Amino acid sequence: MKKVAVVSAYQKTFIEQDIKALKDEFEVLKLQLPQKNLRNILQLLRIIQQTDLVLIWFADFWAMLAVFLSKILGKKTVVVVGGYELAALPDLNYGGLLRKRTYRMVSYILKNADRVLFVDDSLRQEARSKLHLNLESFQVVPSGIDTNFFVEAGAKKNMVLTVAACHTTEIAILKGLDKFADVAKLLPEITFCIVGAEAEAAQWLRALKVKNLKIVNQLPPLELLKYYQQASVYCQLSVREGLPNALCEAMLCGCVPVGSNVNGIPTAIGNTGVICPDRELITIYNCIKTAMEMGKTSKPRLRIKENFSLQLRKKKLKEIFEELL
Repeated sequence: MKKVAVVSAYQKTFIEQDIKALKDEFEVLKLQLPQKNLRNILQLLRIIQQTDLVLIWFADFWAMLAVFLSKILGKKTVVVVGGYELAALPDLNYGGLLRKRTYRMVSYILKNADRVLFVDDSLRQEARSKLHLNLESFQVVPSGIDTNFFVEAGAKKNMVLTVAACHTTEIAILKGLDKFADVAKLLPEITFCIVGAEAEAAQWLRALKVKNLKIVNQLPPLELLKYYQQASVYCQLSVREGLPNALCEAMLCGCVPVGSNVNGIPTAIGNTGVICPDRELITIYNCIKTAMEMGKTSKPRLRIKENFSLQLRKKKLKEIFEELL
């Protein structure tokens, strides 16, 4: 059985899902590297020596090092691009292309990895235009969502939900929480709920003093599931996204989706909800009103189940790995 290493600086549910999916076909070794130090660099070197292929989540420092070492050792590499790597938003101090050093790093990774996987085609187009790269190694493989865990249950409430893991005001704005709070003021009869805002971001949101806005810390999956199941509408008002997992999870739980017309948001929503043509407050207000009036529908769940399931991602990863090995 071929050995595959899954490497990332982060502990994320979607990375664990990739590991679980690959274990049926490959011997999988996991390596999480939160800190840049000699010990972790040596760990990465050892795990590359032990495996046939390395899957790296995000085109960051560890991806650069893994690609470099793997080329020397004759091992294959697959890098997953999430979206941050190709962003350049100076007003929010956000993006991997903001600085020359990280620009060169991302460019090196995408040029030298054996496969570069984008969760949405908009990101592949960004790589082509911003980095002037148009490589055969580029491939779109959407995120995989657990359709058995995220299910509808019980009656819906008069609630609009958004989920955004953020600690700073800049990331809160990136996730569209400023717009979410502003539109909540215009719809006082509806409960608006943000899950995931903490520290500075939560303080900033609470200071806005919106009476019908509920702010909840990050939650474990089972607790978050309850919010998805209760909400009638889910909003993704981000300035940019890859393919937002939370949006897909909410749609599986029967929420009518409302989202910005950026990156993977319209890809996820399709024709099952409402896509905002711009970010003007009156536009968002009208979109949410329309979504609330749509009532309960099975279309959002069916769209995610048919296009973004774990099974589909597992099948695609298996095909790619078998081709490389």
